[in-house]
Formats: sequence, structure tokens, C-alpha cells
Amino acid sequence: FCIYPTYTVYAKVKLRQSLEDLHNILLHIYIYIYIYIYIYTTLPRSTDEQEFAEGFVKALEDLHKQNQLSGGACVPPTLNRLASSTALALPTDLPVYTNLSAYGSTTVNYSTDTIPFPPPALRDEPQTVPDMQIFGDSPPLSPINMDTQERIKAERKKLRNRIAASKCRKRKLERISRLEDKVKNLKSQNTELASTASVLREQVAQLKQRVMNHVNNGCQLLPNQVQAY
Repeated sequence: FCIYPTYTVYAKVKLRQSLEDLHNILLHIYIYIYIYIYIYTTLPRSTDEQEFAEGFVKALEDLHKQNQLSGGACVPPTLNRLASSTALALPTDLPVYTNLSAYGSTTVNYSTDTIPFPPPALRDEPQTVPDMQIFGDSPPLSPINMDTQERIKAERKKLRNRIAASKCRKRKLERISRLEDKVKNLKSQNTELASTASVLREQVAQLKQRVMNHVNNGCQLLPNQVQAY
């Protein structure tokens, strides 16, 4: 049951806001037209400018007629405050022109101090820092000396050859050290094998002596064993 009254109140509020916006727009249009008329009444004009200003005069007359027909009904308090604040800055006795001749012949003296114009906004322009390497005091380039260039190339070549020779000597010494280690290992193995061979020879001699002792004591050996000894 409470939906319809709430919707009606909401519609009234939206309508009032729309009327406020409309009156604000009309007020701004009035202000711009008054400023335009003030500028063109105080400055000398040509025929083209008069023809161009005639459209603004007609538009101003239409706005006056619409304002008289509406009767200023439902003017919100915000519009009244805005109108009272702008009335201090704009002249109150602006004439209403009905034709272009009356517009061109009438001159009104207005004080430019009554119209406060806002100061122009400062734009943040990007600042560029100059390159110190470009604008610095760099020494001038000396001319190229071919003899010096050849000498530098020869020194670099000698240095490369020296480094390559040192690397070659280092590799050669490493190879010699590896071969010496291998020779030492082989010599130690040869010594061990020689000692093992001498021990085995002694054992063989001892075994032969035992066999001969058995034969001398009257032991008979098998024929294949006799052939072996």
C-alpha cells in the first residue's frame, strides 16, 4: 500500500532536480550572451560581425519570451542563490535589442572590473633535463694517427702471442708432469713384480731341492714327473 506514495515522492524529487538543472543551463546561457554582447558593444565592429551577432540577439529575444511565458515558476532556491551571486558581477540594466540597428547604435558604458574572470589554469608541462654528456665540456676529438694505430695493433698482437705461448708452455708442463707420474707408477709396479719373481724363483729352487732329496732317499717318481724335472 505504501509503494505508490513513495514512487510519487521520488518522481517529484527527480522532476525538481531536472527543473533545477534546466534553470542552471538557462542561467549560464544568459551569462554567456550578456558577456558576448558587452564585448561587442564596447569594441568596433564590421558588417560581418554585425551579421554574426544578429543570431545571438534573436536567440536572446527567444529566451526572454520563453522566460516570460514560464513566469519563473518552480524556481529552486539554488537557482535564486546563483542568480543573486551572478547579479553582483553582471550589469542589471542590459538593454533588450529588437533589431540589429538598435544593437549597433546603442552604446553602454560598463566597468570591466565588475566581471570577475577566473585566472587561467597553469598547465603542467613536462620538464626535460639536458643530457650532461651532450652539453658538457667534452674535450675535442684528436685526429687519428695511423702510426699510433699500427703500433697499438702490433702491441696487441704481441700480447696475444705471449698469452698463447704461456698457455702452450703450461699445457706442455702439465703433460710432462702427468708422464712423470705415470713413469713413477710403472717403475714401482716393475719393482714389485721383480721382487715377486725372485720370491717365486726361490720357492721353485726349494721345491727342486726337496724332490732331489726324495729321489736320493729311494723314493721313486712317476714317469711324467721325472720328465717334468
